[in-house]
Amino acid sequence: MPSVEERVYDFRTAAHWRAGVRRGLQVRGDRLVVPDALTVRPVGGTGSADGGALPAAGGCAGLTWLRPRSRELARLLAEEQAVAELGVLEGPAPARRLVVGRSLLWVLAGDDLERHDARTLQRLTPAAVPTGWRVSDVTGDGADGVWVVELGRAGRRLRHVDCWGRTCRDTIALDRTDGPDSGPAADAGADTSDPAVGDRAELSVAAGATGAWIAVVDPDASTELLVVDTSTAAVTRIPLDPVHRRGRTLLAADTVVHLLTVADDRSAGVVYQSLDPRTGDVEDHQVLTLPRGLGRPTSLAVEGTTLVLGGSGGLAHIVAAPATEPRRATFITPALVSPLGPVAPWDRAEVDVVLPAGTTLEISWATGDPSLAASLLDGRSRAGVVDEQRLTWRRGATYRGSTDSPERLVDLLDGADGTTLWLRLELAVPAGGPASELARLRVRYPGTSYLDHLPAIYREDPRGADELRRLLAPYEVLLDGIDETLDALPARLDPVTADDGWSDYLLGWLGFPPLGELPAHVRRDLLVRAAEILDLRGTRTGLELVLDLVTGGRASVEDSADEPAGWFLGAHAAPSVGAEPARLGADTVALGQLPRPPRAGALVLGTARLGPTCADPVAMLAYRARTVRITLAVGPDRTELEPLLDRLLDVFVPAHCRVEVRWTGAAGGRRLGGGLRLAGGPGDGTDGAVIADSDDSRLAGADQLGATTRLGRWPLPVTAGAPIVLDRAARPGPGPRLQ
Repeated sequence: MPSVEERVYDFRTAAHWRAGVRRGLQVRGDRLVVPDALTVRPVGGTGSADGGALPAAGGCAGLTWLRPRSRELARLLAEEQAVAELGVLEGPAPARRLVVGRSLLWVLAGDDLERHDARTLQRLTPAAVPTGWRVSDVTGDGADGVWVVELGRAGRRLRHVDCWGRTCRDTIALDRTDGPDSGPAADAGADTSDPAVGDRAELSVAAGATGAWIAVVDPDASTELLVVDTSTAAVTRIPLDPVHRRGRTLLAADTVVHLLTVADDRSAGVVYQSLDPRTGDVEDHQVLTLPRGLGRPTSLAVEGTTLVLGGSGGLAHIVAAPATEPRRATFITPALVSPLGPVAPWDRAEVDVVLPAGTTLEISWATGDPSLAASLLDGRSRAGVVDEQRLTWRRGATYRGSTDSPERLVDLLDGADGTTLWLRLELAVPAGGPASELARLRVRYPGTSYLDHLPAIYREDPRGADELRRLLAPYEVLLDGIDETLDALPARLDPVTADDGWSDYLLGWLGFPPLGELPAHVRRDLLVRAAEILDLRGTRTGLELVLDLVTGGRASVEDSADEPAGWFLGAHAAPSVGAEPARLGADTVALGQLPRPPRAGALVLGTARLGPTCADPVAMLAYRARTVRITLAVGPDRTELEPLLDRLLDVFVPAHCRVEVRWTGAAGGRRLGGGLRLAGGPGDGTDGAVIADSDDSRLAGADQLGATTRLGRWPLPVTAGAPIVLDRAARPGPGPRLQ
């Protein structure tokens, strides 16, 4: 977040926004957005018969609910806006909770945890509840298992039950004073006769959308929210807004935690809040008016992207609607500490915001020293987050919206001379007004001001200097982009700090070919070692270094100059490495016929006549002395790497060298004997005749011998547009002949 070089704190990603305190603002992508206003609407097709229903998300099937006393299972047919009666789940009444899995239905009735087949509704063997424990609530795990909150003499705990009704992992203790609970040991020590088992406060539980965390809350006390990480069993305790202590709180979860508190005074309004499970920030806070006939809310569930509220008079959806009342939203930064200390004041705040007409933005700030920041921590275990009521806030600028387009607003932090700074942004949205968005926030600490470049007489009068500073501020903001670019240029040229967008440009500047297709980390590695690579350019070591970085160590290079020198028998043969021509039987021992008959893929196509032997020793020696062979163990990603390697080889292999490339990974493209035909053959209706007009038989153009057929890297010459085919006429000697 802080950039020391540019002297700015920059909030522009979701992680940055979550570092501060939010109220009434949701993180959507990399922006903070004022959430939509909500309203409660009855579910079509439901009524008093569904009073007290237990709703549950049915996955692809849609909203499903259970009538607790009759145990009738029903499902909403969204397209027809009708209710389908699915049948009756056999068992004792009344039911307390319904969980819909992939192939199972779980019902909590009394102290029994029932399992039912989701297709046939047949009751299966129930899941056993350990002796001395009582089930308080249950929620799904995203598959066919459930998480169970249990109360016992040993405390309160979470237990995971798989689809067979078995405990499949260690239980998780929820009480502060209790140690880790391993399940069986605690079960053996529990006492069913202990009255404390029945006296403990009930708990409600809900699982996040991915099952990575579980939310637990006491529906009556509602003083804190417990967020349990299911992978590590870590329990995070988040203090709740006191508003939830005024009545019974209903709980649901998806990507956030949903809390709905029904006041004890039985008023028509209920308080709804959504909380970030990682930080506990209140992303949405609204008072909802219940429709007449819904009755007192009894249950809350998430179905898709919609909240479902069950009441004593039926079911209702909580959906977005035009706001009927003004809304306020607040964002407070964490403690921002100036690395320069108290030697100079803070500079300014720049806010990129979408501020529609009628919406206002108020900017205020507070300062202090590090000791003040430490004393104001609010207990949520987030460094720098403070209790705003204990700070002395100074009001800055107030802006009124006029357009739906993004704009940059500036507030000069005059008088902000403390080491530590907190900035507060307050949005006020009128009734019926569109939502606002915070896209970016930059808080600058002392930098160079244009006022510093003016004669000293302009700074003698403090009041006049402040006015002039305000006049110059718009120009500073307008031109800061240029200054920042120039100031950041050294960092962008440094291979270690250059951003990904610049790495390809810098490589091209140093003489590398275009390499934009390479992953950013590979381009950075090339940039870091550019000096070494360019110093070794034209050598085998330099080529190996480049290929290793680009292919991840999957390339090897062979230089024919490192191989034994070639030699030929006969008095008329050319001398090799200064030695006289060898004589068979006198100077040599013949182990086999050399050179062997030529074959496609091994023969150098040059001026020598094709035939059983090549009697041009000078050409052969010249060829072997300047050939580079590259072997690449590359498979599926050959398509992406091949054009890059062609560019690199043109730059890092000397022009006089021939290059042979061998791909040893999964085959790609056409090759002889595979999908490429060079001529007709028996069985294809041509009786062996050459197919002169078949595209499959041509090796010209894009089809290069070796590039698409894996025999080398050079295209064969084409004469007068005739295709290159295998000659099936009488052969003058061993080996095939191309014509």
